[in-house]
Amino acid sequence: MKSFFDQGWQISIYSNGDKAIDQTLASYTKLLAGSAKPQDRRLRIEHFTINNESQVKQAAKLGVIPSFTIGHVDYWGSAFSNYIVGADRAKRIDPASRRL
Repeated sequence: MKSFFDQGWQISIYSNGDKAIDQTLASYTKLLAGSAKPQDRRLRIEHFTINNESQVKQAAKLGVIPSFTIGHVDYWGSAFSNYIVGADRAKRIDPASRRL
């Protein structure tokens, strides 16, 4: 990832779930720490699903641009809640719909 970042590429990582988001944010933190001009890059996290408040804040601090699965929430919401991740984690699917 660093070689592409150093060449000016925009990096985007698909991170669906809190553990994946932790790994992505850790990688981005390391990547930005070694960059002379980190503000010149737009790092993204695709989906950013089932995150927690500290991850939202860390992404904002790093200047990471999250994308959200807004259409998925309506369609898959009950499946996430009832069968896949449980009600508590399902509430964290879309941070754009809640206040921090």
